[in-house]
Amino acid sequence: MESPEISETLSRIQRRSEGLARLSDSLINPPAGQLRDTVNRVAVEGRAITNIIQNLRGKAVGFDDWYQVKVQEMANDKLLRFFYQLRTASLKQGKDGISSVSISPQPGAKITLAGGSGIKVEWEQADGSCVSHFYSSPEGTTSQFIGDSEGGAGFIVTTADGRSIKKYVHIPTEVADINALFCDPPTVHRGEDLTDSSARALCILYITYLQELAHEASQRFGR
Repeated sequence: MESPEISETLSRIQRRSEGLARLSDSLINPPAGQLRDTVNRVAVEGRAITNIIQNLRGKAVGFDDWYQVKVQEMANDKLLRFFYQLRTASLKQGKDGISSVSISPQPGAKITLAGGSGIKVEWEQADGSCVSHFYSSPEGTTSQFIGDSEGGAGFIVTTADGRSIKKYVHIPTEVADINALFCDPPTVHRGEDLTDSSARALCILYITYLQELAHEASQRFGR
């Protein structure tokens, strides 16, 4: 029977693993104006889960021998080492490691700036029918944009106190694919060459590894 301390640690590992799954969904459909933050949360949350796993040290029999192998594995893997370094740069220097962001319309979809009145998005469904949504310009709008540094779309608004801020609109995945590229991304993971170097693809590979690590810890040290 596992101790209460081990049980609590494994529960926290499981909660973090579930949080990573939600982050994976957010990479596919990023919150409006939060692509860069979402990508960097993957690096930060990934480091957090390995820190929690290390709380099993001194409590779970055989942990040190098992985890030492994992430490060496992570140190030798280019993708895992990349995210470790990204987390450090993000927290200590405020760098996100992203070189560019893209917004690519899906086939049959359109994003239109409707003069000064708003932004219109249109897309075709599987049955061929057309769906559209119109975002009206909020009060104080001075301009509109598509494809900023977050890969988003929305309005530049002047507030009552004279500040200029961005107000984003949600771009459905049926309308556009929003993605990013890292500066000098890793090209190998688990001994295999990577064919997709987009930030989303690399983040999902990292999340998958961490979820497998969390599952293995739970299986090995949970009783």
